[in-house]
Amino acid sequence: MSDSIIHTKKPAGFEMDISVTGCFVEHGGKLLYLHRQPEKSQGDMWGLPAGKQENEELDATMIREIREETGIQLKAEDLEYLNMVYATYPEFNVVFHMYRAIVNEEPQVTLSHEEHQDYDWYTPEEATKIQLMDDMLECMQMHYTC
Repeated sequence: MSDSIIHTKKPAGFEMDISVTGCFVEHGGKLLYLHRQPEKSQGDMWGLPAGKQENEELDATMIREIREETGIQLKAEDLEYLNMVYATYPEFNVVFHMYRAIVNEEPQVTLSHEEHQDYDWYTPEEATKIQLMDDMLECMQMHYTC
């Protein structure tokens, strides 16, 4: 993984351009993945409900993004903060905050079709066989056995 853009420790000279939150929404041992629209950045790839932090706390960002992208209504107490990583892309640097939310009943997912074309639930092992967004596999493997 020497060519990884994901770092668990802040790289020398790292200056954050964007703060992003993402959530592993779990139900029955499966994780919710969203299939991005083709014209979007990393189009036609699968990723988590995620998005940029605006002028709000991290939990509020995560709750907002999950609601906007999936229609799922969560509260702060539904979220478990896992960790953060530093991602160094050629164009910008991202601090990526990872959360987990375990839901007891399978929620109805209402996609934001502007951003996503489909969704599905995959076990971590099944998710290794789909086209995940850049370095999503590495982030998933930090928290799940694949």
